[in-house]
Order: sequence, then structure tokens, then C-alpha cells
Amino acid sequence: MFNPAANSSAGARGIWQFMRGTAKIYGLRMNSIVDERADPIRATYAAANMLRNDYEHLGSWPLAVNAYNTGRGRMNQAVARMGTTNIGTIVKYFEHPAYGFASRNFYLEFLAAMDVAKNCHRYFGAIRFDPPLKYDLVQTGYPVRLSEVAAGTGIPIETIAEMNPAYTPAVTAGKLPLPVGSELRVPEKKGEFFLAYCARVPQTYPFWHIVEDGETVQEIAAMYNIPVASILRANKLAGKRLHPGQEIRIQK
Repeated sequence: MFNPAANSSAGARGIWQFMRGTAKIYGLRMNSIVDERADPIRATYAAANMLRNDYEHLGSWPLAVNAYNTGRGRMNQAVARMGTTNIGTIVKYFEHPAYGFASRNFYLEFLAAMDVAKNCHRYFGAIRFDPPLKYDLVQTGYPVRLSEVAAGTGIPIETIAEMNPAYTPAVTAGKLPLPVGSELRVPEKKGEFFLAYCARVPQTYPFWHIVEDGETVQEIAAMYNIPVASILRANKLAGKRLHPGQEIRIQK
């Protein structure tokens, strides 16, 4: 239903319902700062790449679409067992415990949704569409707390959060600063004003960073534009490896 915050009981998230493992394969970042599965734009690019890869492997758009739900491996199994790539035959006759109602009807529901989208006026009458999303894309040069910048610029934090749904509540609430180099959408023609204010906001230390799987001290230091030695000294990390979930004190 085009809900960026949609979460399934299985752990899938966003309008494209990416699981964490698949999201990582297609380049979506997930940590204490950001979960790009919730970003409709970035997640759509990832979903398009996934569909293209499945199409190149399976050689059929109907199979690729069905694979989005049931997985490429299940579609390979169906083709091998049924001896055909015909989606109609597979939907009607392929039997597997994991190929149940949702998987069997996924491609048919896709066709129905596409028909409704192409002929929306016939189904719903006159429709007033929302205007296209317009924004400035800025990149932070300093660690900033969004709540402070929002208050100083007069841009409602709710607007920033709505335009950047991938950022976690800890970031939009100001509990964690936005790292250096982060991309952010702000209202159109507000980009330069936003960055100018960011440069004037005092940087607040210390704060805590939660380590994500695979992160290194060097990467964390770069995120917050501080020396590696500062992190090592503040956390007594010399010779120790980081582990997921570990809290790291960030200070200059």
C-alpha cells in the first residue's frame, strides 16, 4: 500500500518488502542511523536491480515477477520439475509446501494491479494525483543533530522525517547525530540555507554509537569526522575487535 514503514511478521520492510539479507545484497544500508529499505527511492532502485537479475537468470518476466515473492530458487525448481517456463502451467500445476496461496497468486495479482494502474480513471473516476516530489539533495559536512537544525532553520522536523524515511527515529529525534557525508532531502530551494545553518551549529559530544555488523573503528571515525585515536582512547579499544551491538563512545 505504498507505506514506507510497512513491516511484515517475517522481518521484511518498506514498500518493496526487503528482508535484511536480500537488502544487503542489493546495496541497501541498515544500521542504527539508517534503514534504506524504508526509503522508497533507494529501495525501488534495489528492487529494479533484483528483478533485472532474476529476469536475466530465468529468461522470463513472469517468472522474474513470481520469483520476487517465492525466490529465484523456487522458480528454478518449478521450471525443472514442470519442464516448462510457462507461468500459467506453473501456477496451475506446480506443487510445493512453500508455493502456497500468496506465491501462486503473486503474478496474477501483479497483472491485476498493473491493469488498475493503467486504467485508474475507468475504475475510480476522476482522480487528483499528488504533485511530484520536489526537493534539494544535500550532503552534510559535519555531524549534525537534525532536531537542532530543524529548529534553527524553521523546517519542521516532521517534514524532514517524511522526506527521509530511511533515517531512524534516533536520528530524527536528535538522539544520534547525522554522520558526515550523509545525504538528506530538504524542501526545494532550502538546500543552501540548510547547509549554511549546519556549519554554524556547535557539535555536541559525547554521544554513543551502536556498532553494526562489519563496521570498523576507521569507518566509525570517518562517519563522525574524528580521529581514530579519539575512539580508541575513549573506549580503551587497543587490540580489541568490535562486535555488533557494542556501544562506542564518540568524543573528540
